[in-house]
Amino acid sequence: MTQPPLTIPSTIEVPQAVRHTAPNGTPIYAINCPEYEVVRVSFVFHAGTITQRHPFTASATANMLAEGTEKYSAQQIAEKLDYYGSYFDINIDRDYSYITFCTLSKFFEQTAEVIEEVILRPTFPEAEVATYCDKRRQQLSIERRKVETKAREEFAHAMFGESHPYGISYPESEYDNLCREYVEEHYRRCYTAENCIVVCSGQISDKVLE
Repeated sequence: MTQPPLTIPSTIEVPQAVRHTAPNGTPIYAINCPEYEVVRVSFVFHAGTITQRHPFTASATANMLAEGTEKYSAQQIAEKLDYYGSYFDINIDRDYSYITFCTLSKFFEQTAEVIEEVILRPTFPEAEVATYCDKRRQQLSIERRKVETKAREEFAHAMFGESHPYGISYPESEYDNLCREYVEEHYRRCYTAENCIVVCSGQISDKVLE
């Protein structure tokens, strides 16, 4: 089989995001790609591990946003997103937490209702917090047997020092001290309009943007 010729484009067109500002002051960066019938919305909060006041609070808060809200249970949230073929993802690093939703544009309004509940009205049920801590303690114990995890933590210690926010590694036993009050405090302090930017892309109609 003959390899196809290598073609290097002379220019690359990168869509430019248009900045908007919500009534509450949150910046919204929109990249309109009308040829794709999907909408992707990411809420980026300055709520990473360097902002937490108690070990593992930042990751617990981000991962438990969809574990129950004032209106929906965790199961209802999952069922609603599945019904409309929507996608929900959580990522967190040292500085930021990223809450991302992806949906077909024709179901954006229905998905937006779920987004509103997850972002604005999580309840962090105490039983779910306890279950989360048990699972994460076990997972972290297993992860730390892997060379990749050991190397990453040792590199961070060597690079930043064990007392620097980027170099700290907490023992799994700290999950025993993590409670709902710590999670709720982190949410109230960090998940605010002034601490957030929103990035949306896809088929961004005026209605979707509104």
